Order: sequence, then structure tokens, then C-alpha cells
Amino acid sequence: MKQITKQRRWQREDLVFSVGFIVLALFLLLKCRYGIGNSDESFYLTIPYRMMKGDVLFLHEWHPSQMAAFLQLPFMKMYLAVTKGNTTGIILTFRLIYVACQLVTVQVLYHCLKRYSRIGAGLGALFLGIYAPFGMMALSYNSMAIMLLAVGCALLLTARRPIVGLPAGLALAGAVLCCPHLVVLYVIYAVAVLIGWLRKREKKAVATFLFVTLGCGLSAAAVMGWLLSRMNLETFLVSLKWVLTDPEHKGGIAKKMVDLVGLIFKPEGNPVVPFVWAVVIVAMIVGAVSRRMKVKEAAFAVTLLAAAVHLVSVIVVYRYPNFLMLPLCLPALASFVIFRMPLVKRLFVLGWIPGMVYAMCIHFSSNQRLYAISSAATVALVFSVVILFVTVRELLEMLRGHRCGSERQSSVGAVGRAAASAYAVVANNTAAGKSAECGVVADDTAAEDAVLRKAMPCGNSEGIGCPYIVRGIAVLLIVLMVVQAGSELGIRWHHVYWEESVHTQTERLTEGPQKGIFVAPDKVALYEGARATVAAIPAEDKVLWLTWNCWLPLCGPWQNASLSAWCSKVKKSALTRQSAYYEINPDKWPDWVWIDARYGDWVEDVGELFDCEVYQVTEQGVLMRSLGKK
Repeated sequence: MKQITKQRRWQREDLVFSVGFIVLALFLLLKCRYGIGNSDESFYLTIPYRMMKGDVLFLHEWHPSQMAAFLQLPFMKMYLAVTKGNTTGIILTFRLIYVACQLVTVQVLYHCLKRYSRIGAGLGALFLGIYAPFGMMALSYNSMAIMLLAVGCALLLTARRPIVGLPAGLALAGAVLCCPHLVVLYVIYAVAVLIGWLRKREKKAVATFLFVTLGCGLSAAAVMGWLLSRMNLETFLVSLKWVLTDPEHKGGIAKKMVDLVGLIFKPEGNPVVPFVWAVVIVAMIVGAVSRRMKVKEAAFAVTLLAAAVHLVSVIVVYRYPNFLMLPLCLPALASFVIFRMPLVKRLFVLGWIPGMVYAMCIHFSSNQRLYAISSAATVALVFSVVILFVTVRELLEMLRGHRCGSERQSSVGAVGRAAASAYAVVANNTAAGKSAECGVVADDTAAEDAVLRKAMPCGNSEGIGCPYIVRGIAVLLIVLMVVQAGSELGIRWHHVYWEESVHTQTERLTEGPQKGIFVAPDKVALYEGARATVAAIPAEDKVLWLTWNCWLPLCGPWQNASLSAWCSKVKKSALTRQSAYYEINPDKWPDWVWIDARYGDWVEDVGELFDCEVYQVTEQGVLMRSLGKK
């Protein structure tokens, strides 16, 4: 009867998740229609698009983020095959592809992590699904890294067989393509496995690591094989030097470390953050040092309160999607430090830590500071939510066990025994775990009770917990989940990248790469005017784009003659790099040059430097023609 009740409850939880998943899908499908695919979003598509035109990464594209284009290339190839090379509506189509990838990620995360906590796994996965870096629904190096790293960690967390390390390795390799600094995560993983082998001879961990290595190695071999089949090693190294000296991504390790410390103690516009950090650190120290369960619970409750204050502060101060993803990671850290529960430890080591390593890596490779760190913390957020629910569940079950006179009696409850069963599956050196199948251990009461003793935090504390504190923690957790979900949904719906609000997106574009998207009225003239001007360029010609509107290269079948479609500002150093680009790639010399109106002061310099003359002047920009095209 208890087993039937448990199954029914789990079915209800799965049903609730399914309803949330449907709501998420509808939300994303509605939201993807709003906001012009501005500079960043359209730029992400220009790299795989130029690859389909025959350009080679590193040789013809010099932006540091270009490696992520390998992941976009299959989608671009399928899209152009279906449309026969036509780019009309390409922005909206790739938003729909992003939605599909996001929904698949949510399902994978839920089904991998639900053995720890179905409610926690469902909420954590849905929080990731709602979020989009900077509010852009695009397959970018930011969004794909979050998806792939979260999936890779979830696969490793629930791997019953070492071969699961192969898809996990492929996912982690994809994340490294999006953020090359993440290779440090593989090094950390290798060292951890080596230490585990030396201490406990963990054969399964070593076998899983070898499959992860195989997945990473296959990906690396495919990428290097593709590159070196299209250029020699010497040319690759020369181009790599220019890619690594990108002026927008300067700054050594020391400077980045100083910036990181400054973001903690002198946050960007949010005076609450230093106090939150101070409270959390003190609470963790007190909770970790004390052996009294009541003190530990009180310390943990304080960290939840601090997280609530932090979350409310970022909602009030920033109202920006990125900053919502960091606050809940703090109480998860506190849970690990204070209670040292084995289930939490596994989630923390294989989920939370990789997420935070990614946050640090993106900080060292990006110029977006707290925007980038908070966005990357999304990976850790998923596992943080699961950690928090596991923590509260086990505190409640331990309290119930003490109330009944013995925490090992059957009255601990179905949830407590489910936790014990899950722990038996994931623990490496548990006899009961070796006989587990599909997440359920053999029906051996003694073995299950032994596992339950390990899963509960009683071994690190004295006395019983306070029921009022534990119930208060549970209420705080519910409040935090409601605020997190509400703020994400509200801010994501209203926020449009580089625009005032979704309510200002009232005009629907009907032609070109932005077809089907609702935009602000002032964007219509810009879009239609620039698109009509560049339509005069013959299809086979090469164009140098000096524009903030990165969707322009997607308006036709032209060859991209720019070192990158990304051009945040025209200045002398940028033109010097472009000249160096033509020295390495003389076949890319432009037939036409487009300059945004905002860069009009540089028209004369560009004409002299690239031997071209003014062909047409419009409100949107200046189209110049090579003197050789007369």
C-alpha cells in the first residue's frame, strides 16, 4: 500500500512538471516573436552562415567566440538546404530552434535529476528553461554553454554505467567550444578522479572518466580535422595570434581577479550584495563549527533569508534577467558547508562546482563582468534548487524520525526511504547500491536502514533539530521558489534586448531576415531603408561591413569581406586590424563597403584605405563601391 501511495504521489509530481513544461513551451513560443534580432543575436548567425559560403574559422573569422559556430553549423546547413539558400525569416526560425533545444534540455535535466528530488529537479530545470542570457533567444555561446554543461553534469550525476560518460563528454566538449577556458574543468575532473583512485581505488569513476575523455577527444579531433583540412598549421597560428589579440577582450589574470573582488565588495549599483556575502559567510562558519543541530538549522535559515534579500534587491535594482540567476546559489553552498549530507555533497561536487567554475571562466574570457558571471551561474542554479529541496526534505524526515523515537524506524516515511534508495544508487562504496536497478535498491531493510543513516545529517550533530526552525526553513524555501519563478517570468516577458519593453514591439516585419518579428516603430525605417540600399549589391560580390546592425550580412548571398561581422565601433585600431586581415586574405578584398551613419566621420578614411568611393548615402548609412568596380 505504501508503495502504491508513493507511485501515485510521484505520478502527480510528474504531472505537475508536465503542466509547467507546457506553460514554459507556450511562454517561449509567444515571446520569441518580439524584438528585432539586433547586433548580438544576428551576429551569432553570421559565422555559420559565412562558413556555409566557404569561409574558414580563424582564417576568415577573427572574433574570439567563433568556435561555438561548430555547434550552430548543422542547423544552418539544414536551414539553407530547406530554403534553398534563402535567408528570409532566418532570425525567427533560429529562435524556434533555440526554443526546441531549450525544451529538450529541460526534459533531460528533469529526468536525470528527479531521483534526487522530483520537485527540486522540476523547478531547477524550469528555471533554466525560462532564462535566456541577456534576454536573447538565440543559440549563442552563452546559451549553448549553459545547456550543454548542465546536461553533461546531470548525466555524470546519474550515470549507472560508465558508458554514460561518452555523451557527457560530448556535451562538455561542446561547452568548451563555447567557452574555451572551460578546459580547466576537465583538468579539475582528472585530478579529482586520480585522487579518488589513489585513496579508494574507484574503478567505476575511472572508467566513467575514460569515456568522458573519449567524448572530449572525438570532439577535439573532429574540430581540428575540419580546420587543418582547410588551412595549414602555419596559417592557423598566424591567424590565431590576431584572434587572441581582440581589443574588446583585453585584460590579464591579475586585472580580472581584481575585478572579481571588486564585484563582491563594490557591486555594480547594488549596495546590498556586500552585506549578503558577509551574512552568508558568518552563518556558514557558525553552522559548520557548531555540532548542535538547532544552531546548524538556524544558520542555514539565515542564509536563506540572505538569499531572499539578495534576490529582491536584484529585482528592484536591475530588473534584468541575468542577475536573477545568482542569489539561490548561495544557500546551496551553505547547505554543503553546514550539514555535509552525502546526497548534497554529490550534487555540489558534480553540479554546483562545475557551474561556478564556468562562471569564473566566463569572467576571465568576457568583458561583461557581473552580467556574464550571473548568467553562467544558471548551471549552478539548477543544482542549487535540487540541493535546497534535498536539504529541507532530509531535515524534515530526520525531525519526524526523532519524534517517533527512532530515526531508523519505518515511520521515517516514504520520502526518507526514497532518499535512502537514491543515495544507494549514487554512492560508490555501498553494498546496497551495487544491487540497485533503475534507482531502487534490493528489498533489504537492514541495508536500507544503513543507507538511511548515511543519508541523514545526524552523524555531524548533537541533539535534535527545532521543529519551528525546520518548518520556517521549508516556508522560506517555498517563498524563494515563488519569487524566483515570478520574477523570471515577469522580467523575461517584459525585457527585450536593447529595447524599452515588449509592449513597444508593435510593428511586424514582413520581409528579409527579420520577417515575422514584431519590432518598435523606429526600427522599421532603419531596417527597411538599409535593406533596400544594400539590395543593389550584386549577389557574387564581397562586402566589408562596418555596422552595428549585424543582420545586414544576412540580407543577401554576398561574401563577407570583414574580419568579423561584429563591429562595435569604427576606429583607427579596428581599421588597422582590417588591413592586416587583407594582407593574410588578399582574396577577401572588398568590392563594396557599408558604413553605418553613426560612423560617417570615417567615410573618407575608409575610402582611402580600401580604394573605394561613395555610391549612395542614406539616413541609415553610406554604401561605398570599390574603384575597380566602375
